[in-house]
Amino acid sequence: SLVFKIVYVGPSLSGKTTSIQYLYNNEDIAVGKLVSIKGGSGAKGAMGQFGGFFDRMMAKVGNVTFQIYTVAGMKQHAQLRKVILKGVDGLIFVWDSQRAAWKDNIEAINELISMFKSKLLKMPFIVMINKVDLPGGVSVKDVEEVLHKAKLTNAIVLESVAIEGTNVRKAFDLCAKSVLKQYLNQTYA
Repeated sequence: SLVFKIVYVGPSLSGKTTSIQYLYNNEDIAVGKLVSIKGGSGAKGAMGQFGGFFDRMMAKVGNVTFQIYTVAGMKQHAQLRKVILKGVDGLIFVWDSQRAAWKDNIEAINELISMFKSKLLKMPFIVMINKVDLPGGVSVKDVEEVLHKAKLTNAIVLESVAIEGTNVRKAFDLCAKSVLKQYLNQTYA
């Protein structure tokens, strides 16, 4: 059966873990356990030296399996992000709509651009503008301007409130469908 990899990316505390916890707990797609690795200097073995923070779950939709990861947004975890993003089929970028997080969002987008270069423009790329329930956040238009400047015209943008599950499943489904469509286009092109 087909296996694809979807990774939730974005700055620290934007709502990546909250999003996959919501999928795991509330949508009937999870297979097995949700694994959260909290590494860092105190952790034993390889994870300690890796200093990693990530979550992983498996989901099945029909006969297609998705490996879903989140990866920590902190600057010191750039190396871990590279490892987890290897072989990714689709990205869900969790954009923190809080004005204070603007710079962190931009840095996270720029890191993806430098990592994937033009491949990013062809990749299923969903942007969840999260925490839109909180006052004083940025608008969809603000985020779309950034994506436009970065030539990320492939990005699909939607607003979310991950803690309530608003549009969390929708963002996942959009990414999953996009990944599948791309695979079929390449296979039968």
